[in-house]
Amino acid sequence: MEKTILFLQQLLECASGVSLACVPNAASTVAAFLKGSTKHIFDRLTPQYFMPAIAEDVLCEHRILERITYLAYENRQDNTVIFLGPVLTQPYSREDMLAVIERNNVPKQMISPILQYCSRLAVVPGHILYRMGDLIVRHLTGQEKPLDIAQEKPLPSPEGLLLHQAIPMGENIVKMRQVEMRYEHSAALTDAIKQGNLSLALHMIGQYSPGEQTPVRNSNPLRNAQNYCIVLNTQLRHALEESGIHPYQIDTLSNEIGLEIEQIKNISQMPAFFNSVIRRYCRLVQEHAYPNLKPLVNLAVTYIKEHLADNLTVKDTARALTVNANYLSTLFHKEMGMTFIDFVNKERTNQAAALLKHTNLQIQQIATTVGYNNTSYFARQFVRFQGNSPSQYRRS
Repeated sequence: MEKTILFLQQLLECASGVSLACVPNAASTVAAFLKGSTKHIFDRLTPQYFMPAIAEDVLCEHRILERITYLAYENRQDNTVIFLGPVLTQPYSREDMLAVIERNNVPKQMISPILQYCSRLAVVPGHILYRMGDLIVRHLTGQEKPLDIAQEKPLPSPEGLLLHQAIPMGENIVKMRQVEMRYEHSAALTDAIKQGNLSLALHMIGQYSPGEQTPVRNSNPLRNAQNYCIVLNTQLRHALEESGIHPYQIDTLSNEIGLEIEQIKNISQMPAFFNSVIRRYCRLVQEHAYPNLKPLVNLAVTYIKEHLADNLTVKDTARALTVNANYLSTLFHKEMGMTFIDFVNKERTNQAAALLKHTNLQIQQIATTVGYNNTSYFARQFVRFQGNSPSQYRRS
């Protein structure tokens, strides 16, 4: 068991930055673990740390200051408590955390340590954290069925500080997390389309399977997916109405997609169709991003944005556009005020920044996604165009 836990600890730490611990189920031991894992920041705000008695085969969600989240499981087979965390279940800005701190009347001298502590925590969406906990606990204990999740009641504090946030019991937390993620993905997808950010848009739609996670409003899976596609088409059309693109062009594309939705005969066609919709909306944005450029350079810019993950060169782009490479390079530099390769690196790091902001992909994965095979070169270009290293950008 100890070797298994050690292996899982190392795997989680490397893959997601999430800590795993297994401690004896004694009040003093659990208190010592919680104090240590929070760097003793909250020691004087509450007289003791403890885990409440919980039902068997239930994961307990334990929060501090509304944001800092653990999952805990009381393993009665060997009288231990399995902890997953602490993590933040959503990325929060400094202003968000200050609002939470102010709302909970935290003494001023504690603000800086809390902000520093939170900046070092991994960010893991709640439903993913629950899934991690469920799989790990069932693997360690031999449980076969999925675990339920319960929320701990707030700990009493002599200063009146609400250290823990409770969600009303009886709510289906897994479904709540799925709805939260659906709205987060929807917002990120809309932002990506408005920017013509194809890499991020395709990533977000890849994380969300229409017809599987969408609200079921029709017993026919195909019709349900088609209905979702109609909603998405409407959402993207509205998103572009303030982009400066003429309404006629937006309406033309939207109507084309609307007709195509009704012609889909098999749900297996939906993933490819969704990718097509994303690409066409991004292309519409890209084609109008630089209205004053010469047509050839505008075509080159569109080609670059659609092929960022490829090994882009002036020669390959010129060949695709059937023009002379030297002519394209000279005209591009004149029109854009930067070289072809500088523009490629700028666009790649812009898309990488969006992926760092909206996803939990590892930095090496992001580098590959936007077209870099060398992570060190990616990091240098990111600092050059974004002002920070990728890891610093994600933390900020």
